[in-house]
Amino acid sequence: MRIAEKKYEENIAEYILYMYQITDIIRANQLDIEKIQSTIIAESVEDEDYDAYTKWYQDLILKMKDQKIEKTGILAELTEIQMELFYLHNTLLAVLKDEKYKEYYEKAEDAIQDFQKKSNAPNLNVIDVCFSALYFNLLMNLKGMEISDGTKEAFDSIRNVVAYLAKEFKDMRASKGKFSINAN
Repeated sequence: MRIAEKKYEENIAEYILYMYQITDIIRANQLDIEKIQSTIIAESVEDEDYDAYTKWYQDLILKMKDQKIEKTGILAELTEIQMELFYLHNTLLAVLKDEKYKEYYEKAEDAIQDFQKKSNAPNLNVIDVCFSALYFNLLMNLKGMEISDGTKEAFDSIRNVVAYLAKEFKDMRASKGKFSINAN
């Protein structure tokens, strides 16, 4: 809960990937709050935070049920944030003509397209594909799977796109940098 709040404020990309993990953890515990209390909350939080974390997980379980994503899918709030990031992606490329972002994106474009083909997800926009790829990479690392140098390079190029986008998103939300009222 506190980790999620901190990530939301500091790095929206980390927040999204963290919430992907949390929803998968909830699914692994069959959306059962008692299992989550005994396997996650009791093991990782201080006693004074126990009730707050229990409520947070309960609220997430309810959202997952309401949104019918008990087995697969992502929370609607994450979909909305990813759509904002997609709009920002398009703005950086087409409106602001951000050369640094364009460079990162062009380096990652083939990897993004390859991942989209391999994951059989033709309807996802490029930002959704990037997050799916990064989450897949995270899962591969957690499972200790072997990753080739070429695949590592592909994931790194996607990570650079998302990192830059997350930085610009934070600036946009704070009206800083190129999103400042005083920006030319």
